[in-house]
Amino acid sequence: MLDLNYTPTTGFVYLLHLERPLCPTHPAQHYIGYADDLAARIQKHTAGNGSRFMQVAKQRQIGFQVARVWRGDRTFERSLKRRKSANRLCPICAGAVQMGLQELSPAQIADALIPF
Repeated sequence: MLDLNYTPTTGFVYLLHLERPLCPTHPAQHYIGYADDLAARIQKHTAGNGSRFMQVAKQRQIGFQVARVWRGDRTFERSLKRRKSANRLCPICAGAVQMGLQELSPAQIADALIPF
């Protein structure tokens, strides 16, 4: 079972919510990723230079927003991806979702996204 109160070592694990699914045959509407520098990684996704999934979203002019951010490492990222339940973790899709201890608040996310 996934422990949302997991104590991470470094970095950010983030959940992106797409405005709409990539296509009717690939209904995924979320992306879970890891970054040491969250602001730089989100900028790459915005430019279409991040993951292949987000490149396709950019090509199809599908916008996205950062839905959740946790402090974590690649092990935590992998554990979230293996659950295949991003829609249940997404507060945009699922409504209010209880925050875990390592999760950043919306204000902390905004601070992390502002490059210094």
